[in-house]
Order: sequence, then structure tokens, then C-alpha cells
Amino acid sequence: MRRIITGLLISLLVACSQSTKGVEPDHPTPYSLSAYSSQLPKILFQNLPRDLSIRMICFPSYEREWGVLIAAPEKEMATVDYVIAERSIWRDSHPQDIRINRTTAHIAKTTAQSLHEAWATVLQHPERMKVRNFNEDGTACRFESLAREGGPTSVETWIPRHEYPTGILLELGEMVRDLTQAEASNQLKIENQIRQRSQQLLDWYKESDRPKNVTKLTLVGMA
Repeated sequence: MRRIITGLLISLLVACSQSTKGVEPDHPTPYSLSAYSSQLPKILFQNLPRDLSIRMICFPSYEREWGVLIAAPEKEMATVDYVIAERSIWRDSHPQDIRINRTTAHIAKTTAQSLHEAWATVLQHPERMKVRNFNEDGTACRFESLAREGGPTSVETWIPRHEYPTGILLELGEMVRDLTQAEASNQLKIENQIRQRSQQLLDWYKESDRPKNVTKLTLVGMA
């Protein structure tokens, strides 16, 4: 009886191994997450050898990756590039072949400088950029700032919420994206909104970093 049971189990295992042999997965096996994260800027910003000032990359769970790049200002203007992958890069077997759609616009030097200051200020306080929402689905965002006199600063976070500094940076990046898509008559309006929002973020940091007033207490001895 024991031999019969053992024989049946062996037959079952052989049948299972043969039935799964040669079956293709539903999706191509993606390259590792670390490779994806490092290759993403190269794929999105290919053929963009601009002097980087700030950059934001968004890679949603199930949508196309996109990003915005603001170059260091030249004279009184700065170039803005918005790029988006033609199809999702993640889980693609040939990501290097994916076409990138690009839109270019220009903003005033003062706007680019205020954005860079806001970006750099937030990235200098990584303790305030902690992930606060651990949902399985969402968007990862990478914020990068580069000063000509120093090296790059980069912070990556998950699902930035608008009430936190990273959420405000994401909002600013979305506004820059919208500016590249807007009619020329509306670009100046969006640019003014960008400057106002950047200043609000800087004011928030100045207020939060300001030393708090301390009330001095005098102890009076009473007989």
C-alpha cells in the first residue's frame, strides 16, 4: 500500500512539472528595482545635456513615468523640459527602445531661482521628508537639486501628501508641467502661481526654523 501511494505521488509531481514547462509569464520579468531606479533618469532625460538646476521624476505604480527638468538660467530666462514615456518603462522587456515625448517652455530667471531655492531648502531637511503613507499603490517621487558650486542632492519619497513639504514640491513640479502644456496666454499666470507657492514654502521653513520666544521666569523669595 505504501508503495502504491509513493508511486502515485511521484506520478503527480512529474505531471505537474511537465504541465508548467514552457509556460510564458503574463508579463516580462522586469529588471531589478535598483537597476530600474538608476536607469530611469537616463531613459527619461536622454538627449538632454542641459546644465541641471532642479529635477523631479515621478514613477507611478501603473502609469507612465514622467519628469520635469529646469536648467540653470542663461541671461534672463531658464529652459523647462517636461518628459513622459510613451509607455510604462517598468515591466518592459526593452525599456531602452521606449520613445520619450518632450515639451519645452521657458520661465523667467527669477522664477527658476525661487524654485531652486525652494527645492534646495526642502532637500536640506530630510527629517521632514519622511514617508507618511504606506499604501501599496501610489507614486514614488525623486527630487534632485544641483548647485554649480556643490554636488547634487537627491531625496526619494513615496506618495507625497500636499500638506507636507514633499507634497508642495510635487505640486510645484505639477505646475511646471502644466506650464509647458498651457497656451502662451496662460503661462505667465501659472508662473506667478509658481513663484507665490515657492515663497509660501520658503516662508514656512523660515518660520519653523525661527527660535521660539522663551519667557524668563523670575523666582521671588517670600518671607
